[in-house]
Amino acid sequence: MEIFVLTLPGAVERQASIERQMKALGLPFRFFYGVYGKDISPEQKARVFDADKSRRAIGYEMSANEIACAYGHCLIYREIAERGIPEAVVIEDDAVLHGDLPRAIEAIESKRLTAPLLVKLEKEKEFKRNRWRRMPLFDDYVAYRPIQGVYLTTIYYLTLEAARRLSRDAFPVYVPSDFFAYTCRRVELLNVNKSLALQDALERQGIHTRVK
Repeated sequence: MEIFVLTLPGAVERQASIERQMKALGLPFRFFYGVYGKDISPEQKARVFDADKSRRAIGYEMSANEIACAYGHCLIYREIAERGIPEAVVIEDDAVLHGDLPRAIEAIESKRLTAPLLVKLEKEKEFKRNRWRRMPLFDDYVAYRPIQGVYLTTIYYLTLEAARRLSRDAFPVYVPSDFFAYTCRRVELLNVNKSLALQDALERQGIHTRVK
């Protein structure tokens, strides 16, 4: 299982934090460098962003930072597809990781999944689940199909076929990276019932067994 940590060239403190957590969990990973919104030239923006489709989909034109974030995730999808990586986990560099993450990755990996599937490993605050579609992981961790929109791209798992479809369906960028209702129309989306990571900004809400 390849693990990508999406970061930016100058995000030294975030990189140090996530590297410390990953080492404590014994998880090999590599940094994947995205781009700053301010560094996207008008010419590059015209290549990577579909303004008309964006306005039709969400009613406004995305900010430079939203475009850059979504583009970074798309670049990871493209690398997975081009290299033929069977399955991967994507983590944003501000994640606060849970100590059970290695067990979750091992549980998913043991299933040898090949269908176009994306599993969000961070529980939504207001998460409504479809109990008829569930994928047990381990202990009381279960991934369910959500019956309402889910957001946040802090941490997720995806298969090669999901990456192939997302690299086509989500590019050129037209919605923020976490608008899964748009980008995952040809990819099955599941969401865990207990968070295996949180955004650092949400840490105040608490996470069981934080990695020190």
